[in-house]
This record gives sequence, C-alpha cells and structure tokens, in this order.
Amino acid sequence: MSAALDTARAFEAAWQAKQFDKARSYLADDVVFDSPFGRETSADAVIGQYAGISQVVSGPADEIAAFGDDETALIMYALPTSLFGTQVNAMRYTVRKGKITAQTLIYDATAAKAQLQARKAS
Repeated sequence: MSAALDTARAFEAAWQAKQFDKARSYLADDVVFDSPFGRETSADAVIGQYAGISQVVSGPADEIAAFGDDETALIMYALPTSLFGTQVNAMRYTVRKGKITAQTLIYDATAAKAQLQARKAS
C-alpha cells in the first residue's frame, strides 16, 4: 500500500465531507497548491479554496484511477458540481512525514472561469 495515497485519500474524504478542520490536519503549514487559478502557499489558504468549491459540489466524487508510493500520489476523479457540470480532475500530491507538502490540480477550468467572468460582469 502507498503511504502517500492513503494520506491523499484521507484528505479527499475529509474535504468532500466538509470536515475542513480534519482536512487541514493533513496539510503542512507551508503547503504549496497549484491550480488553474494560481498558487496558494499556506494551509489556511488551501482550505479556503476547498471550502469555496465545496459549496457547488453536488455529490460524491467518483475515483477514476489512483496510484502512489511513499511520497507521491496521483488521484484522478470525476467531481459533480451544480455550476460547472462534472469536472474530471487529476491531483498530484507530495507527502512528507505524513503531511501533504504540495498539491498540483489539473482540470479544464473553462466553465469555472466563464462563470466567474459572468459574475464579475453582472
């Protein structure tokens, strides 16, 4: 079994259940989170991102594939949302000493960015 994958799945389960304090406990204080919307460099900012997206999550994520080793994990999943439809995401995790030190999120952000632009315009 992969230690990094276990940690990544535990983090995913916690934030998707809106257990943000528990999710925060898996993150290093200086975690680096890269996504189509930019970079965050603190655990509190990262949890803020997850708290925001959780408002539009409309059901449980469906894991498509996952693999990992002691320090790296990759989870690909389909996340249903009320605003953007189902988003297929790939998240790469780096885990050291039981804490997530880096996350890289890849997904097609076209629909999300269009929604944000529409909200800014109105």
